[in-house]
Amino acid sequence: MEKETFQQIKTVSPKLGTLIGIMWILSFTGFANFLSNPLFSMFGLGMVIGSLFATVVFCYQFRWKVCKGELSFGGHWFFTMCMLFYACIFMAMGVFIYMRFLDNGTFAQMYTELMEMPEQKIAMESMLAGSGMTVEDMVSTICNIKPINFALLITENNLMVSFMISPIIMLLARIKTNSPIKRIKN
Repeated sequence: MEKETFQQIKTVSPKLGTLIGIMWILSFTGFANFLSNPLFSMFGLGMVIGSLFATVVFCYQFRWKVCKGELSFGGHWFFTMCMLFYACIFMAMGVFIYMRFLDNGTFAQMYTELMEMPEQKIAMESMLAGSGMTVEDMVSTICNIKPINFALLITENNLMVSFMISPIIMLLARIKTNSPIKRIKN
């Protein structure tokens, strides 16, 4: 990877990662309030799907507008992972701030209410049958997770998903749509 490309990645990926992180924070906020208003859940799901499309668009624009199409597969993968890493860090900060200062037990209360529904309780009992845990043990464990641990769990999950979807995002962003297909002449 050339030094100029590396500098461009270092400059652009934090900015775009922050935008994706904001979308992830909004989707988490929709998820955290899904029982109080189902519209929040729909909003959160829309933000997750929108963040995937935004990631593809950002990668596409970086490759074809900033690097003029001269970006190797490894460089593109590095850019995608850096951008999603910054989004994960920003999301972790947002989740920690929400859980520590804004939540006031709302998430734990909604989770407890969800687990008290008969159909959920039956489903969870069948899932936990071989583990020796009860539904009440699981609910108390989840309700006692500290905000920093919750933020780290979310970050770990986001990093793993980012690692898995980055090749797909890269391949979608490598397609040049506005030029005709050139045929190789012998």
